[in-house]
Amino acid sequence: MNKNEFIIRLRQGLSSLRGADVDKSVDYYTEIIEDRIEAGQSEEEAIASLGSIDEIISQTLDETGDQAPIVEKIKNIRKMKRWEKVVLIAGSPLWLVLLISLVAVAASLIASLWAICISFCAIELSLLAGSLAGVICTFIMLFTGRMYQGLLLLGAALLCLGLGILLFKLTIQCVKLMAMGTVKTFVACKHALVGKEDTNEK
Repeated sequence: MNKNEFIIRLRQGLSSLRGADVDKSVDYYTEIIEDRIEAGQSEEEAIASLGSIDEIISQTLDETGDQAPIVEKIKNIRKMKRWEKVVLIAGSPLWLVLLISLVAVAASLIASLWAICISFCAIELSLLAGSLAGVICTFIMLFTGRMYQGLLLLGAALLCLGLGILLFKLTIQCVKLMAMGTVKTFVACKHALVGKEDTNEK
């Protein structure tokens, strides 16, 4: 096998990868071949020293992974048979309503949970803003001679600050959980659309 034949077979074997990854692998092995030719080996000897082309392709796919775009994966989905299309169309009034209802319920649930997180954030900001305003007003009252009112307001400001500190960790945790849950929901939707990739192949 000469260099051109090797490159052609390599490109064919890596056709499922992105173009940039294919070019990177081809350039890598081309450089190795040229270096060994410069070292005194013939073209055939240099290629033979690399090992089996099938093993090279398999190893490259394992290391790089199948990164074909989602659109291409969707295009490769099996075409439905005629009777499957008939059943799908005939049952569309039922499954379409169920699908819309399911999507609406899921969207409402996610929106409600995010509303709770936003409420926690609003409460947190209100407590911190209230404590800051309370401290400022305390100094104003102390300078105007209203000591008791100022001390009472200072106590309220410190109470708001303490509650804000206690709720801060809960608020951060709530936002993190919702962000992770939202990401996992979108990933699950993607897997339902294009299928789950086999992690053992990566």
